[in-house]
Amino acid sequence: MARTAIGCCPLRLSQLNLPAGKHFHVTPTIVFSGFDGEPFFSQVRPLMKSVKVPALELFLHEMIPLAKAMGVSVEMSDEQKLVLIAPLEQNKNSLNTAFGGSLVSLATLAGYGVVWELMRNETGDKKAEWRIVVKESRAAYRRPVIGDLRAICERPAKAAIEEFKAALQRYGQAKLKLRTRIIEDGNIAVDVQAAYVVVAR
Repeated sequence: MARTAIGCCPLRLSQLNLPAGKHFHVTPTIVFSGFDGEPFFSQVRPLMKSVKVPALELFLHEMIPLAKAMGVSVEMSDEQKLVLIAPLEQNKNSLNTAFGGSLVSLATLAGYGVVWELMRNETGDKKAEWRIVVKESRAAYRRPVIGDLRAICERPAKAAIEEFKAALQRYGQAKLKLRTRIIEDGNIAVDVQAAYVVVAR
């Protein structure tokens, strides 16, 4: 009957068939080996890269406690749209579907984020001299959400942005209407239309 020893033995990276061109971190561990010295277990994992958290996500978590409690994060932010996501586990109801309050909250935060990024791009790194408030909001619930929450807010057209900027400069406040949709499997689950007002301090 063959016997097996447990201990440390030399291990050559060439024995592990690792993909070329990648950096790996080898974690020290107990290696099981037979008396012939050939290892049959080892632990190797890729190096973890640091991820930069978007400024909007940091702001929401710090200034709007609900966003942190919901687990809201920025999935995408480009010239066309802003996408926020939140896990179902922290936002489910008694039926194990997404809670309606969480759905409309995520949509509201997505619209808020579009306005916040617009104003931040205008003022750069200077201290904010404006406030954002929601003036009105209307939500249409079309179907339940059974997975994680995903809100997509498309950025306004250039003409609407220019009109908004002109009003803000002239009157010290301006309104921007935005549409945000909660999407699941390509279907609209919730459609939210809201008006956000920016007020200069």
